Order: sequence, then C-alpha cells, then structure tokens
Amino acid sequence: ANDANSYWMVKPAAGGKCGQGEALANGAQFRLQHLQTRKWLHSHNHQSPISQNQEVSAFGGEEESNEGDNWKIELSAGDTEWRRDKKGGLVHTVTKGMLHSHQHKSGRPIAGQFEVCGSKSRDQNNFWLAAEGIYLPAVGSDEL
Repeated sequence: ANDANSYWMVKPAAGGKCGQGEALANGAQFRLQHLQTRKWLHSHNHQSPISQNQEVSAFGGEEESNEGDNWKIELSAGDTEWRRDKKGGLVHTVTKGMLHSHQHKSGRPIAGQFEVCGSKSRDQNNFWLAAEGIYLPAVGSDEL
C-alpha cells in the first residue's frame, strides 16, 4: 500500500486487442506495463538470482515489446472474470511459469525487496490481488 512504484497498467497482449474497461475473462492474455518506467513485466528461461526459479524483470518500453511480455490470467474454479476482489494467477504464456513471490529478500540491487520470479509449481504464493489503483467500469456495466 502507498507505494507508487507498484502500479501497473493492463494492456493488450503483443499482437492482441483489448478495449479500455474490457473485463479480463479467465484465460485472457495481456501485458502489464509499469506506470513509472513504461517497461513491461517480462520473463524468459533464465534463473532468478535468489531462488534460481525463473527470472522476471522489466523490459523494453512503449515501442519495444515481444511475446516474453505476455501473461494469461488463471482464476479459481467458478470465477469467470478477474475482479479487484478476486485473486488470480498470472501465467507466462511462453514459459508457462506462474508469477510467484516468497519470503526471501534481496540484498542488492534493492535491499529488503522480495524476489518476484516465475515458478512451475503451483502454490498460494502464485496468486495476486489487484488491491489499489484506478479501475474502469466494465463495458456495458452500470458500475460507477
């Protein structure tokens, strides 16, 4: 909470389309762009520095993106759309690793920060909640 460096924008997957306010259905593909740096949440088959899982990093910019920036939402059984009150798993479309975090902190380059990586295993550390931010009403809804 209260960390402006933690904000990400949901954008269409590389080569895909997604309208502003369009709900993310289970299985939808998209990219996440860091609000301040404009870099994409990216992954590939390299080891992460702390856990030796799959590395996740920030990559590119407005005009530089590739399939390594694409993610897919995986929801709990029965959920059809990712909403701010529902946890979802983010699956990297190329490597199939899930966005993951754990309790191991980095000494550098950013001391005290938790590592975020990709993981082939499925556990409670793979589910994310979009807690704060700006939310647009879904197309056709009567939400304000």
